[in-house]
Amino acid sequence: MVGAMLAAPGLANLARAAAAARGAVFVALLVCAGGYALNDCFDVASDRIVKPSRPLVGGKVGSGAAIAMAIALWGTAGIVAEQSGPVVTIFWAAWVILLGAYSWRIKTWGLAGNILVSVVSSSGFLLGAACLGRIEAGVLPASISITLHLARETAKSAADVRGDREAHLRTTAVRLGARAALRLSLWSIAAAFATSMLPLVLSKYGAAYFVAVAAGAYPLLAASLRRIILSEKMPTGDERSREAAAKSVATLLKLVMPVGLLAFFLEAI
Repeated sequence: MVGAMLAAPGLANLARAAAAARGAVFVALLVCAGGYALNDCFDVASDRIVKPSRPLVGGKVGSGAAIAMAIALWGTAGIVAEQSGPVVTIFWAAWVILLGAYSWRIKTWGLAGNILVSVVSSSGFLLGAACLGRIEAGVLPASISITLHLARETAKSAADVRGDREAHLRTTAVRLGARAALRLSLWSIAAAFATSMLPLVLSKYGAAYFVAVAAGAYPLLAASLRRIILSEKMPTGDERSREAAAKSVATLLKLVMPVGLLAFFLEAI
């Protein structure tokens, strides 16, 4: 929706943007929900160690039911996509293929899996803008979003390292170590700072965007950086403390996301 608003900015165009992107919004929500359901099926062994309260781990939901739910959600999304036009259908197909491949195999490829999730998560801006025939309007917010998502994905990898190692999932933190994964998160956060300034350098966005980012996003990003830097002083064998630090970083970065959406929304109106 925000991508569509950026493609047709101004309150006068709000109804037009909403109408054009309505189907795309439903497709994105359904595909995302299905992706979470399917991914949890492949994470049961890991979640038993680091996230024992998950429904699949506790037996509240069976793997078969979760897979059926993912198929139903993705199928419903496909019907909505087909009715919304070829652009939405193309994005739906790409998302389903990539998220399915991620849960099945690509998440064990280390950093490649983190990058894939970051790109898919951020491509909604492109779809929203494409619904109004101006996909280029979604490139800048998608670029900023990718750096933020990558920072969070690598931090989450460090937070889940014990469970992933026991489950033989070759994630970034399992391959490189939790400390290295957090360092990758640090550099991605630095990239998020840099890319968020591109609209200023390119004279693309106005004051509303920068006020929202400076007041809301930057303090959270700075807190994330500080947490990672402090984790560098932890003893190499203190895995639990490093996992806790990684989890707090992932939480802080998650809070940045709605702030970023608000900044783009304020710019669009």
